[in-house]
Amino acid sequence: MFEKIINFFKGSSKDPQVDFKVKDLKVGYILEYNLTTWMVEKEYHYNWGEGYASKEWLIMNGNEKALLFYDDSEGEEISISKEINLLQDLNSVREEIITQDIPRRQFAYEGKTWSLTSENPCLYSEVGKGGQIEMVVWVFEDTNKDEFISFSRTGENNVTGYKGSYLKEFEIGNILPSQQ
Repeated sequence: MFEKIINFFKGSSKDPQVDFKVKDLKVGYILEYNLTTWMVEKEYHYNWGEGYASKEWLIMNGNEKALLFYDDSEGEEISISKEINLLQDLNSVREEIITQDIPRRQFAYEGKTWSLTSENPCLYSEVGKGGQIEMVVWVFEDTNKDEFISFSRTGENNVTGYKGSYLKEFEIGNILPSQQ
């Protein structure tokens, strides 16, 4: 009994983790973002080469789904994005990627000018599924550099687009592990 009291005040290396960060997320975890509760449905890993890697999670809140991205290769980067209907909104950029293997350097969308800031090939995989897929990612940022649009290409004709914003760690809170 006395030992339990001492260990309580000292802390124990067997204590469960209680302060989870974005980088700790796994499938089944729950988090809060923008006053809404989200659940992690899938986890993805990206290998950018030369020792650079990042993670991304598909999160859902019952009505919406989004991608939560984390990279600490060159300082911490956290972002959240939602898929764009490219056939409806940015089909001309999608077509350029398919036919010319590269998009234009700048375009207008939703009243803003978006400029190409990076083009990165990578190997992409979903945790729990075998194999990696080759992908190229183009990132465009608005003039304030607080929002972005990314285009991801896998294969010849598969191009997806996402619009998102950069976050600070404190904007994601109350991260809890799965009760499974």
